[in-house]
Amino acid sequence: MRIGFVSRWNLADPEIRRRAFSGIIWHVLKEFEAQGDRVEYIGPVQQNLIAKSVNTGIKVLNRLKVFSPHVYGKYHPVILEQMARQAEQLVADRKIDVLLAQDSTVMAYFPPSIPLVYWRDANFADIQDAYKVYSNLHSLSVEWAHKHERKAMNRADLNIFSSECSYKTATSTYGIPSAKVAVVPFGANHDFVVSSEDTERYITGRSRDLCRLLFIGIEWERKGGDTAIEICRILNQRGIPTTLDIIGSDFAVDPAISHKVRIHGRVDKFTSEGSTKLQHLLEQSHFLVHPARAEAYGCVLCEACSFGIPCVTSSVGGIPTIIKNGKNGVSFPASTPASTYATYIEETFRNFDLYIRLAKATRSEYQERLNWQVAVAKARELITEMLERKQDLSTPSEKVELCTDNTLIMPGAGYKITRN
Repeated sequence: MRIGFVSRWNLADPEIRRRAFSGIIWHVLKEFEAQGDRVEYIGPVQQNLIAKSVNTGIKVLNRLKVFSPHVYGKYHPVILEQMARQAEQLVADRKIDVLLAQDSTVMAYFPPSIPLVYWRDANFADIQDAYKVYSNLHSLSVEWAHKHERKAMNRADLNIFSSECSYKTATSTYGIPSAKVAVVPFGANHDFVVSSEDTERYITGRSRDLCRLLFIGIEWERKGGDTAIEICRILNQRGIPTTLDIIGSDFAVDPAISHKVRIHGRVDKFTSEGSTKLQHLLEQSHFLVHPARAEAYGCVLCEACSFGIPCVTSSVGGIPTIIKNGKNGVSFPASTPASTYATYIEETFRNFDLYIRLAKATRSEYQERLNWQVAVAKARELITEMLERKQDLSTPSEKVELCTDNTLIMPGAGYKITRN
């Protein structure tokens, strides 16, 4: 299968491809190629002069405070139309079987000449109230965005989402036929080769005397970093020696608990030093704490599962697709206090045999459904089925027969057409 991947980024540059969309694009395309497909990078699709002019005009109006709250130009129809035209020009004369895109804004107005598939983590309805950048927009921006999403998903021949949450909003909020929507979870965005034997060694080698928690997240408030620190404080207060390693965020910690908290700042997993540090922390940690207030998906949970680290998290957004209670951790409602998280960790850690069983089951969840090999195999299956359906629709199943009485018999139609 020849796949054209359409993007805003210049994916022909390996370094850009490696880092784009938190590493998701790198792993997706690499795995498609590993499973025998040819991938062509189409892009970067960017705003042309017309689109830039519209966007600049919107920014000027915002500065003049014509709109309150401000208008967000990303979903303006003219901008999207112009980007689709550019994508069409880039695709022209290429022998592509199917177009694959992660960003719907580059393809919403693309003509129906080539099959189109989206594979992404969320649509606008999923993120509108969860992320600050979208939560306070002018009604006009919201109208454009919803109209765009509906048009983009209807235009697509197949919409693949990483979570059940997004599947539901696509079918219920936007009315997209369920036959055009599917769920395929993302995998772990790291390049570590973690064998089952290595994982079992990590699990059984973890300390029984010191509970090590791990928090990974750049957006401190959205990811629930304050709750993570409170969980650490409560566990120590209850007599469970506990430490918390924080990756991604740099936050002032209460001196009373600071000696139990290690802040590592941003760790670049694409460098040798950063990769080694991250792997070391994943090997030793007992639990990943991720009490997020909003989360479209959460690939970091898959990464933890690959090391057999149970996840203690909230049940927002796409997280319940990843975390199955009792199998690879637990997810609580977003309003759950830190004490409830702490109780779960305490009870599991005190019964270390229970912890080991949970950690091994966590690794099994990764192997069965939370890795890129499984994900891409499922996506390929869905894409192949979609292409076969389209082929069946475009190819007549029966031939028109010419009879001796100068009539045409139309199979299945129940009537004849007389030739003049």
